[in-house]
Parts: sequence; structure tokens; C-alpha cells
Amino acid sequence: MFDEIQKVPNWERFVSRLRTTNKVVITGSNSDLLRGDLATFLTGRHIDVTLLPFSFKEYLTTKNITLDQNWVYSTSNVAVVKKALSEFIEKGGFPEVEKFGSIMLTEIYRDIIENDIIGHHKIRKTQNLRELTKYLISSSAKEITFNKLTTALQIKDPHTIAKYTAHISDAYLIFLLERFSYKLKEQFRAPKKVYCVDTGLANNVAFRLSKDPGRLMENVVFIELLRRKLYFNPDWELYYWKDHMGREIDFVVKNKESIKELIQVTYASDKNEVDQRELESFKAAALEMKPDNMLVVTWDYEGTTLVNGKTVLFIPLWKWLLNPFEY
Repeated sequence: MFDEIQKVPNWERFVSRLRTTNKVVITGSNSDLLRGDLATFLTGRHIDVTLLPFSFKEYLTTKNITLDQNWVYSTSNVAVVKKALSEFIEKGGFPEVEKFGSIMLTEIYRDIIENDIIGHHKIRKTQNLRELTKYLISSSAKEITFNKLTTALQIKDPHTIAKYTAHISDAYLIFLLERFSYKLKEQFRAPKKVYCVDTGLANNVAFRLSKDPGRLMENVVFIELLRRKLYFNPDWELYYWKDHMGREIDFVVKNKESIKELIQVTYASDKNEVDQRELESFKAAALEMKPDNMLVVTWDYEGTTLVNGKTVLFIPLWKWLLNPFEY
């Protein structure tokens, strides 16, 4: 096993020779790892695996919280899970944080910025890069465009912002979500939504996020959807949807040629707290995409309703995270 071996000159040829007689595992914190020469040497001879921070289920294991098959019928178990979910959203899922405390979030963030981005790409205008990274993380669960970012930052060239954003994404600090459209040209031109790899990291970098539980919930749902795509459903494609009237669907899950699911995320604990605009968006989006399922992930409300004659399911976040194959 080799960790961060990309920092050693000519490492690709060494690994290529080594793998002829050995099983080799290479780990690194930047997606540049399998670009360039190594991709050429190992074409068809490697498996690329993206490891995300702990899932909520894994987080519960670190807290020694075990649940049997009927745990959802126990009010005490549900209370424990809800409390743990609040902590998980606040602290995130980096293993180092659970072991050494939240101070590690500062260290993780600094190491990624200094080593995996600034050092790796030899960026000279380091303050511009730092400001952009902080701004993007602060914008988690929001739309961004490179042109509009030039008005908010010291970087006035949208091409530079696009390049820096790609570096930040390659270092797995953020992920960009494209808007769904059947027209590829519109899809590429539309604003992207940005999500942070970890809510604990987002809270540490962008203090305002802790006061917006709805956006933090949406970030958690995105990372979980990404996890399910990477680990279990490689054919999935993830998008968001928005029409000319501003009606929006937080997540569109496309599976090959069909729309598997439309998902809204809302910080609601009661039916009356669900914004009717969420359901209006379902009406418009369902006519265009004809999804198999429509789901609203809530904080603590469970139920159903009908939209255009189809059932919309409301599921609490804590339940959706722990029952990935039921919904």
C-alpha cells in the first residue's frame, strides 16, 4: 500500500512494474492521482474507488449505537438516533474528528488547501484561492455561476475561477451538481449547485451554515446520494431541476434512460410546515420528466400525499439515511 505516492517523481513507472507480481493499493487525496502517465500504464488494470467521510450509519457505529431490525418501533431508540443525527450534521463524518475532536476540521481543511491545491497546482495568488474556497463552501446547497462569482471576489476572470473551482473539486472539498435538461447545451450553460464534502467541515469554515438547517440537510442528502451512486448504483446520474418560473427540485436521480426519483429536502417536523412550493415544483417537474417516484426528505414528518394522481412520500432524514434500499 502506498499513500500520497504521487509526490514522488516517476512513481507511475515504479508502480506499473510492481503490479505485475503484486497487488497494489494506492491512496491519495486528489483525483489527479489516476491522471497522466499512470492512467496510461494501468489502462484496464485498475479499479478507482472514491472514499467519502463516514455515512450516518458508520457514524453510529463509532458511537457504539447498535440497532436491531425493529428499532424504529422503539421511541427510545428513535430518540437516540435523532440526537446522534444532530451531532453528525454538526461534527461531520471525518474519522479523525471522532477520535481527536473538532480541532481536526481546521487541520484537515488547512492541509487540503495548502498541500492538495496550492502546493499541488503551484498557485501563486494564494489568497484568491482561499477566498474562493471559503465562498464556495459558504454557498453549499446554492446555485453558482463563474461569471457572478467575479462580482463577489477579487478574481475578475471567470476562466480563472473555473480553473480554481476545478482544483477545489479535484481535492474533494466540494462537488458540483448540474441542472437537469434534455438539451445538453442548456445543461452545460446553466448554473451549478455546490455541496461540501462534509457538513462538519462546512460548519467549521462557514459559520453561517450552522444557522440554516435546511441547507445542511440538503448537503447531507446530496453526499448520501453520491455515496449510493459511487458504491452501489454506478449507472445513476444526479442533477437538480429548475424551470423558467423558478420552481425547483433539489435532486433528480436518473437511471439510464428513466428518471428514478425526484427528491425535495425540507426542514419540516409537521405536515403544516411543508412549503406548498415543494409540491408545486413536483407538479411541474413530473409532467416533464415522468419520474418513477417522488420523495420529500423531512426532519421529522412522515406521511404521503397525492400530486398529479401520483403518491409523494414524506420520510424523516434519520430514517432515510438508515434504510437506503427501502425508499
